[in-house]
Amino acid sequence: QPQTVPIGAGIMRLFNFSTAMAYEGHERYKHDYWVKAIHESFAPHGIFKLTLWKDTVPSESKLFELGLAILPRFFLVTSQSGVKSMSLTAEGAVEKAGRSATGVMTMTVECAMATWTCRYNSGYTVTLRGPIVASMSAAAPTGILRFDSISFDAKHHEKHIMVDMIGRNGGTPKGTTPATLHSSPGGNGSAITAKTEDTMDTRTGLTPEAASNMVDPSLPPDPVNGFGVPQATMRCLEVRFCLCALIRS
Repeated sequence: QPQTVPIGAGIMRLFNFSTAMAYEGHERYKHDYWVKAIHESFAPHGIFKLTLWKDTVPSESKLFELGLAILPRFFLVTSQSGVKSMSLTAEGAVEKAGRSATGVMTMTVECAMATWTCRYNSGYTVTLRGPIVASMSAAAPTGILRFDSISFDAKHHEKHIMVDMIGRNGGTPKGTTPATLHSSPGGNGSAITAKTEDTMDTRTGLTPEAASNMVDPSLPPDPVNGFGVPQATMRCLEVRFCLCALIRS
């Protein structure tokens, strides 16, 4: 009898992977944790394709293709760079079921605007947004879906910081309440958008009244580079890219 995969199984696999990324325990800072998480989620030939775009140069992008040998290191280095949790959100995702030439059940999940959120110990939240396509197949004999590939195109990123984290480096905020400072255009909801306006401080995005309540309205160091990832993560990706280029040559 041919394998069958229930409706929603592909989206659930993506959710389970996001849950592993979001784990905040001490194990996330160990290589073994990510080896286990990756091997439970990906097929042996699985690959993660990540495209990063530079915020100040819209035409400049970098594509990285990460196999199982480097993926655990990628997530470990990112965690060690101050990321306490990560999550993937794919609102409006669409599933497409199929079958390979050998009769293996396959599933593809597509989302036109997925969100990859990284929460930092410093109070920053960095959100990468763009289309995602996750292709997976049912492993024999269990029928459990595992990723053959994930492609995420991070078209742009945004940075937010909790207002009560401002001034931690040189002073203590006075009378602050939990809120969010949005450091790039496009925020909504309760976020305070850091736009250059006559009524706002151009450095902190706060009104003069709010800024006057700060002993030292300084921001913690920016945790990411122009591509939206920690510099240590970028070095990890670029070293892998150079090694692959040498092998191919």
